[in-house]
Order: sequence, then C-alpha cells, then structure tokens
Amino acid sequence: MKLVTPSAAQTIIQSQNPIQLIDVRETYEFDYGNNGFVNIPMAEMAEKVAILDNNLPTVLICRSGKRAEAVAIFLEKCYGFTDLFVIDGGMIAWKEIIDPQIQLD
Repeated sequence: MKLVTPSAAQTIIQSQNPIQLIDVRETYEFDYGNNGFVNIPMAEMAEKVAILDNNLPTVLICRSGKRAEAVAIFLEKCYGFTDLFVIDGGMIAWKEIIDPQIQLD
C-alpha cells in the first residue's frame, strides 16, 4: 500500500487503465458528495471483495484516509492485493486540492 496525495492519485488515475477506484465511506456520506469512485462501504468490503480484481491497481478513499488505509491493509493481508493506493487526507484533502465543489458536510 502506498499513501499518495490527491494530486498524485489523480495522475495515477489518468495514467492507469484499467484501474479500480473505491470509496469506502458509508453510503450516506457518499450520497452527500463524491468524486465518482465506486462506493463499497468499509463494513461491506469482506462480502463484496469478490467483485474486485486483486491484479488491478486500486485507489482507495474515505473521508480522512484512516478507513481507506485499514481497508488497504485488509485487502493486502487477506486477499493478496499488491497495487494499492490510499489517498492521504481522503475526501477532505481531495476537496481542498482537486475539487472544492464537492460537498462533505
């Protein structure tokens, strides 16, 4: 797992194809404002991990980065994911650096 800034994540997203973009926030958080990632809440990851490909680069985000980091560790240890990127600072940093129009609160 690599912690990356929102700017570095955006570069990775633009340069990798195919790539998985996963938002691990709760559905109500995601519905309030998101950046187009697929929403798989942290609590549902174990039951939905089968829809992911552990061979693809995967970018994870949450509100601040902590849940995404925990999910990344889980995916590495339990499912063999090796190409994981966690956006440091999560959606808070994404809003500050990439898209100030996203609603979080």
